[in-house]
Amino acid sequence: MTSASSPWFSSAIVEIGLRARDRIAHSREGWHTTVDHHARIADAVARRAPDRAEEATRTLLEHSAASLERSQI
Repeated sequence: MTSASSPWFSSAIVEIGLRARDRIAHSREGWHTTVDHHARIADAVARRAPDRAEEATRTLLEHSAASLERSQI
């Protein structure tokens, strides 16, 4: 088994990714902004409103991209 295929190595890589994600998602605006964006998507899906879901998803992606730029990761 190579180090890249070991469970420990995989767990370490996932942890690094999650820490980076958390630093972005929970940065300046706070976690509530990210949760609000996801709630809008979930609400649109639950209401079977694909246009609203798409718009909410695009807004979330734009917000995420802006947060990533600001965090300079």
